[in-house]
This record gives sequence, C-alpha cells and structure tokens, in this order.
Amino acid sequence: MEFCYVKASDWRDRNEVNPPFAKSAKDGAPCRLEIVLLDTIGDLAAVYGVADVAFVGGSLVERGGHNPLEPAQFGVPVVMGTSYENFRDVVGRMQAEDGIRIVQDKAELETALVELLTDREAARAMGERGRRVFEQQQGATGRAVAALVGMVQR
Repeated sequence: MEFCYVKASDWRDRNEVNPPFAKSAKDGAPCRLEIVLLDTIGDLAAVYGVADVAFVGGSLVERGGHNPLEPAQFGVPVVMGTSYENFRDVVGRMQAEDGIRIVQDKAELETALVELLTDREAARAMGERGRRVFEQQQGATGRAVAALVGMVQR
C-alpha cells in the first residue's frame, strides 16, 4: 500500500478551507492511502472526529507524549510510541482495555497503521474500547477538586 500525505500547514498557508487531495510524490497520481499530517496548533479536535486512526505524535521521542484520550473520545483507534510519561495512568488504563497500541519504532508504526486501516472491524472495536476508557475518566476535575478541598479542610 502506498503512503502519501498532506501537511496541514501546506493548505493553511494557501488559505484553503479544506486540504487538497494528497498526491503521490512519485507520479502525481492519487494515493491509495491518504494521511493528514497535523503540523499546526489548534487543529487536533477538528480532525480527530473524522479520522480513521490517530497516531499521537510526540511519543516516539522523549518529550512526555500527548493525551491519547483526545482521539479516544471520538472512538478513533489510537497508536502512540513509548514516550508517554505525562500520561502513564491513562495509557495504562487504555492498555488494560486493549484500547491503544504502543509501538517501538517506525516499522511498528507502519505495521500498526496498515493493520488498523485494513481491518476496519478490529479498528472499530479498539476505538470503542478506547472511548470507554475516556468515558470512565469523565468527571476527573470534580474528583480532583473534591480531594483538594478535603485536604485543605483537615
């Protein structure tokens, strides 16, 4: 399967509302698999809702990762690398429910993406398991505030 992509900044720079159809770098023909690479700020929420699979960036390098619950709330299957130090608890919960795939490197990332994009039923099931973890986390702010108030009142 041929991978090709379009960067969000490329269509934003041209003031286009919708991304252009990605073209093959080799011959300009349409690709069989289109990837939108978000290299911009503030676009994730809009794109996660229409994604087939989400690779949560910043997780293949040691930067602490990003929140996998953001795509999980839409029932999107989530793939991320091993750097998720800032989200250990949530990733652990998602792993326990088989609602996330952790990859070690570029080769595993490619394999995971191809599997999830070609086995739509497995991807849908994984996405739903991730969504359940998201739903279980709702109300965390209220619980944290209650715990803090309880500590202050002691």
